Amino acid sequence: MNKRTAVQSFKRENDRFWVIAAHPEINLFAAGHDNGVMVFKLERERPAYAIHQNNLFFINKEKHVRSFDFTQNIQSPSMLSLKKLGAPWVPPRTLSYNPAERSILVTSPADGGTYELINLPKDASGAVEPTDTKRGTGNSAVFVARNRFAVFNSSSQTIDIKDLSNSTTKTIKTPTSINDIYFGGTGCLLLCAPSTVILYDIQQKKTVTELAVSGVKYVVWSNDGLHVALLSKHNVTIVTKTLEQVSSLHETIRIKSATWDDVGVLLYSTLNHIKYTLLNGYAILLPRLTRTYA
Repeated sequence: MNKRTAVQSFKRENDRFWVIAAHPEINLFAAGHDNGVMVFKLERERPAYAIHQNNLFFINKEKHVRSFDFTQNIQSPSMLSLKKLGAPWVPPRTLSYNPAERSILVTSPADGGTYELINLPKDASGAVEPTDTKRGTGNSAVFVARNRFAVFNSSSQTIDIKDLSNSTTKTIKTPTSINDIYFGGTGCLLLCAPSTVILYDIQQKKTVTELAVSGVKYVVWSNDGLHVALLSKHNVTIVTKTLEQVSSLHETIRIKSATWDDVGVLLYSTLNHIKYTLLNGYAILLPRLTRTYA
């Protein structure tokens, strides 16, 4: 209100809005128009994050990079400020971490999709602006090796393999129309198409294997790198690192997120429950947990 600047716009063509209401506790708004009611969220709730061993790296709502040590139960001070990344009101979408170089890849949906390659400081001394960043355009970016990362451009359906100086070493045309890319093991990518997931070798530029699974939105690797959970809107499919299906389960309520524990049990959340599943696909509701927002 101080800047008199629009943050976001929600439109219904040829309709007039008459009433608006905010939920008293959570990030939901309702607006009534001529022909119905629209319920929407003002901002994305899922932070950009990456997990390496016992450390969680994430970007909070203030666009500060922070880390959390699971063993010591300690959250670091702000390591970096990314307020200049993308648009002011658009949070970063993904974060990929490179432990060998202690660097991160951050993507934002602003301006048609952008990424930044940033080195983390050796000590967390405050929310300083990074001085040596490398940036470019792309819808997704993920590390594929110690000194290589992949950038996916949705409009051209191409994947650029880049070195740490941000120079393109090769360009790959996707074998089919895909929605997103994820880490698929060193030197490999998981390509998520509308009805399949493809394990792709970027060195040989060929498909290793593929699995018919629809609508995959998130990919979560186990700590040992032997299994991966493919999350769709209502399904969790557990596969091996070579895309051999181990189990699959269905939920009637939207699945929000998932993580693996140290013994190979997958915990996942729906809109109102936290559950866990074993590798055989048997899902169990955790007791005394009735609502969570992931």
